This record gives sequence, C-alpha cells and structure tokens, in this order.
Amino acid sequence: MQTNEKLSFLLQAASWQDSLLQSYRLLQLTLQSVLLVIGIGLLVTVMFLNNSLLVVTSCLLFVIIWELQIFAKMSYSEIILSREEDINFWHRELISAETEIDASQRYFGSLGIAVIKPHMVV
Repeated sequence: MQTNEKLSFLLQAASWQDSLLQSYRLLQLTLQSVLLVIGIGLLVTVMFLNNSLLVVTSCLLFVIIWELQIFAKMSYSEIILSREEDINFWHRELISAETEIDASQRYFGSLGIAVIKPHMVV
C-alpha cells in the first residue's frame, strides 16, 4: 500500500470511528431525554392523584424508570469510552504514518501535534 493510500485509509477509519462515537452519544442523549420526560411525567402525575393505589403504582414505575436510566447511562458510558479509545488508536496510527511524508502534506503533523510512537503510549 502506498503512503497516500495508507494515510487516506487511516483518515477514513478515524473519521468512521468518530462518526460512530457521535452516533452513540446522540443515542444516549436521546434515551436519557426520553427517560427524563417519562420520569417527570410520572412525578407530576403522583402529585395530582388521590387514589393511593395509583400513587404507589406511579412511584414504582418512577423507580423502575430511574433504574433503567442508571443502567443505560452506565452501559452507554462503557461503549463511548471504548469508541474514544478506538479513535485515539487511529489518530496515533495516522500521526505515526505521517512521519514518512513531507510536512506540507500532513493532516495532523502540520498542526504541531507531537508524534507518539506506539511503544511510548502508556
């Protein structure tokens, strides 16, 4: 693979991973927003109910929604952190590969970003 093709591949891979990261963040934000609205609706409903059975049922649903929100946040946080590590990998590969070409043709090297060799990463 030629240097330009390799750089193009690495840049596309980093871009693809970044797109996936943004999609996961948007999905998490949307799910959290929906759960928040449901929780607020249940809380407001409890305030205006006179039937104790309906109040207990609404409170139980509120707790279930709250637990679901915590579970979703933890699950998506792990996915997002993993995706961030993938993006960092592709960026390090791209910066490392750019050391082989002229500085004027670099995507990241021209920005003054230090080149980090894979064995230097902790």
